Amino acid sequence: MIKTSSNSRHKTWRRLLIIVAGVFLFWASASAVLTAILNAQLSALKPFFRSEGLTLGHGRAIFNLFSGAVINNFYCEDSEGFLWRIKRLGIGFDVSSVLRGKVEIKNLVFGESRIDPRRLFAHADDLGRITGRLDRNVGFFDTTYFGCDRLSLGESGAVAIQGYLSRLPGGLYISKGELTLLSVAFLQKVDPAALNGGIAEPLDYLLDIQVKDGTGEIQRFEINNALLHCAGSGKISGVGTDEAAIDMALNARRLILDDLPVINSKDMQTRGTAEFTLHLGGPLKRPDIRATLKIDNAEQEVLDGLSLRKVNGTVVYEKGRISSSRIDFFLNQVPFQADFLVDTSRTRPHIFLDLSSVPQGKDSSDLVVKLDADWTQDLRLRGEAGGSWRYVSQDLVHHIAFVVKGLEAGIDRDLSFSSDDVRLSFDVTSGKDNNTKDVFHRTFILKDVSATGRKQKEGFALEPLKAACYGGTLEGRVFFYSTTAGAFGANAEGHVRGMDLQTFVEQTPEQTSLILGRLDGDLKFDTELKDMLKGQFFVTNGVIEQNSLMNAVADFLGVPSLKKIAFKDLSVFFSGGRGDYSSKVSLTSDDVSALLEGDVTSYDTMDGYLSVVISTRLLNESKQFRKMLVYIKHDQPSVSFPFKISSYIESPRILWLKNEFKEKLSNLLPERNKRYLQKQVSSMVEGIKVE
Repeated sequence: MIKTSSNSRHKTWRRLLIIVAGVFLFWASASAVLTAILNAQLSALKPFFRSEGLTLGHGRAIFNLFSGAVINNFYCEDSEGFLWRIKRLGIGFDVSSVLRGKVEIKNLVFGESRIDPRRLFAHADDLGRITGRLDRNVGFFDTTYFGCDRLSLGESGAVAIQGYLSRLPGGLYISKGELTLLSVAFLQKVDPAALNGGIAEPLDYLLDIQVKDGTGEIQRFEINNALLHCAGSGKISGVGTDEAAIDMALNARRLILDDLPVINSKDMQTRGTAEFTLHLGGPLKRPDIRATLKIDNAEQEVLDGLSLRKVNGTVVYEKGRISSSRIDFFLNQVPFQADFLVDTSRTRPHIFLDLSSVPQGKDSSDLVVKLDADWTQDLRLRGEAGGSWRYVSQDLVHHIAFVVKGLEAGIDRDLSFSSDDVRLSFDVTSGKDNNTKDVFHRTFILKDVSATGRKQKEGFALEPLKAACYGGTLEGRVFFYSTTAGAFGANAEGHVRGMDLQTFVEQTPEQTSLILGRLDGDLKFDTELKDMLKGQFFVTNGVIEQNSLMNAVADFLGVPSLKKIAFKDLSVFFSGGRGDYSSKVSLTSDDVSALLEGDVTSYDTMDGYLSVVISTRLLNESKQFRKMLVYIKHDQPSVSFPFKISSYIESPRILWLKNEFKEKLSNLLPERNKRYLQKQVSSMVEGIKVE
C-alpha cells in the first residue's frame, strides 16, 4: 500500500515536470522566434531612416513572451549628432497582433534617455514621412501607457514623466500624466530640489490635440501643481511636409510670489505677483522661442534690514538672449533702476548689467554699477566691472569711481571674489553748474585683490580682504549694513605694510607733492561716526619734496635745502571726514625736525601751527640769516622757528611767531651801529612780520 502511494506521487511529479518543461520549451521557442522577428523588423526599419539621411542603431534586442520586447542602446543620429539615445526601451504589446501582421503597442517604458530637441525639430518632416510608412506594420492601442525615469532634454535640463495617450474618434488625442523636473538650466544646470521651489514638486499635465488634414490643433495644454497654474493652446500645421510650422502660447497668470518656497526662506521673504508667457512660433524645424516674465509691485526682505520694494519690470527671453526692459525698485529707501542682458547664444553665457540709483534732487547721491562678464561652467563670473558713487557734502561734490579688471567671482560655501587689477579714483570739486573747480584728485591701484563675502547677523562682510599695494601688502575687512533710517552704512579697516612710495609716484602722474620711502599704515572708516575716517601712517628713510608748505618755509627763510629733505622718520595721525580733518605730522632728519598740528577744511584750506627746528649749519644757506647769526654771535647747534599756518594748502600763508630767537634778534639790532647790516636785518624782520 505504501509502495503504491509512493509510485503515484512520483508519477504526479513526472507529469508536472513534463508540463513545466513543455511550457519552458514553448516559451523559449516562442521568445527565440519572436526575438528573431524583432531583430528582423528593426533591420527592416533602417533603410527608411537611411533614405532620410538618418542612422538607426541598437544593441541587443530580445523578446520575452510574457513581458514583451527589450531593446538596449536604441539610438538615432545624423551626420552632426544624435536625435535620441535610449539606454533601455521596453515595449509591451499584444502577442496575438503579431500573428495578425501588425504589432499593436500597449505600453512603452524608457530607461535613461537623452534627446536633442533642436535636432528633433530639424528632422520633424523626415520623421513624419518615416512614421507614415510604418503605419502599415506598427500601431498603438487606443490608450497607450508610457513612462521614463530620466529624460534629458539637451541643455535645457532633465525630467521624469509618466502618463498615457488616448486616441478618440475624429482625430482627437488626449495625453495626461505627471511630469517632474529633475534639473533645469539657466546659465548652469541646477537641481530643482536645491531651489526649494514649486518646480521641484510633480506637475500634472493635460494635452488635447485635434489632428485633421495635416494640422494638429492644440486645444488645451495645462501644467499644474499646488503652486503653478499654466494654460495654453496653439497649432502645428503642415505635419509631414517641409512647410511644417508651430504657433503655440503658454500663460501662467497671477503667480503668487508669497507661495513660492524658492524665494521664501528663513533669510528671505517675498511678496507680490508675476505673470509668465511662453510663445513658440515659426518653422517646426527651428521654432522661435519667446518667454516673458512680468513682475508687478513685488517686495522682498533679504538678510537683516535689507529690503527690495516696489519691484516692477519685464524680463524677456528671445533668440538665446535674456534681457530686461528697465526694472524699477527701491533698495531700502533708495530708488534704483536696472537693465541687464544675458547672451546664452555664446559658447559661454555672457552677462551685461547696468545698475544705477535714481537721482532724487540736484544734491542727492548717485550710485552706478556695471558688469561685463562670462558665466563659466564652474559657476563663476569672469570679466570686468566698474562703477561710481557721487555725493554732495558741504558744497563739495565727491566722486568715487572704480574699475575692476580680471574679475572672478563665485559662490562655494561663501561668496569669493578676486581681481587682477582694481583702480580707484577719488575726485572732489567745488562750485556749481559750469563754474566748478577741482579741489582734490587721487588714483590708487591695487593688484591681485581677493576677498571672501559672508552673511553676518546684521549685514554682510568682506573679509579677509587682501591685495598687493605698490610693492607692499594691504589687508583688511569691509562690513556693509542697513541703518535705522533705511540708508546704507559701511565700516572698514585696512592695514598697509611695506608700500613703496616711489612706485606710487611713478604710477600716479597727478601727484605733485612727493614723499618717497617705505610706508606702513592703518586706516579705519565708519559712515555712522562724525569722525568717519581715522588713520596713522609711518614712512621711514624717505625723501619729501615739492611740498607746498615746506616750499613756503624754504622761501621764507631763504634755505633751498628745505625744498627737498631726506628724513629718517615721518609720521601722520589724522581723524575726520567729509573734507574736514584734524592732523598731526612729525618729521625727523639730521638737519631738520618739524611738527605740524592743525585742521584741514574742505580738503583745500588749513589752519594750524608748524614748528621747525633747523640746524645752524643748514640755516647758514640763507644769506640774511647767516649775517644775523654772526651779528648776534649765535653759538647753538640749531634754531627753532614757530609759524602760524593758514589759507590754501597749495599756497599757504605763514606767520613767524614770537620765540626766544626772534626776541633776541629784535633786542640786539637797535644796540649796534653797523648801519648797513642794521638796514638789511631790519628789512628782513619787517618782511617776516607780514603774513
